[in-house]
Amino acid sequence: MPAGLPLQPRVELLSQGARSSEVFFLVSGLVKLVHVESDGRELILGLRLPGSFIGSSAAIVGGDCTVSAVTVTPCRVQRTSAHAFRALLEADPKFSWQVHLSHGREIESNAGRLGELGCLRSRDRVESVLRALAAAVPTSPPPNDQRIRVPMRHYEIARLVAVTPEHLSRLLHELQDRGRIRLEARSIVLLGT
Repeated sequence: MPAGLPLQPRVELLSQGARSSEVFFLVSGLVKLVHVESDGRELILGLRLPGSFIGSSAAIVGGDCTVSAVTVTPCRVQRTSAHAFRALLEADPKFSWQVHLSHGREIESNAGRLGELGCLRSRDRVESVLRALAAAVPTSPPPNDQRIRVPMRHYEIARLVAVTPEHLSRLLHELQDRGRIRLEARSIVLLGT
């Protein structure tokens, strides 16, 4: 399998409202899915991890992208045209099954995220996102604690957990006071992981 095209953070792979002409396979890195309302309000709908197909649903149905997809960390992607992607789906049952599995994981992830937004307290959502980021962004953890260099800006994390940046700041300090995390200059340490 080719290593993939290297991309820097903040590269837009897909643009909301644009026709899907390409599909990306995320080899490494982290991508955020962003939805912007007509009034400018923005919500980060989710994160995509290595092994994800990005833009595949829009390519299959031949429609416009409902979200923008933007790299969060340095990434490596494999890209193909939407036309070639659809042809491969029709011709190769094993490839088609891999895409089905990827879509199934996305559906499960989205359902879990909706459940968290509806049921978990904001503090618990923040902690869940920090643990997901720690799993997605490899580090060299100490024996019991895990230091993560958060690849997203605070306002982005706030949008991901559906709180204001000010409330996120309060929640992070509350988690620190409870002994769940330690805030450092450019990283967060998850305690007792």
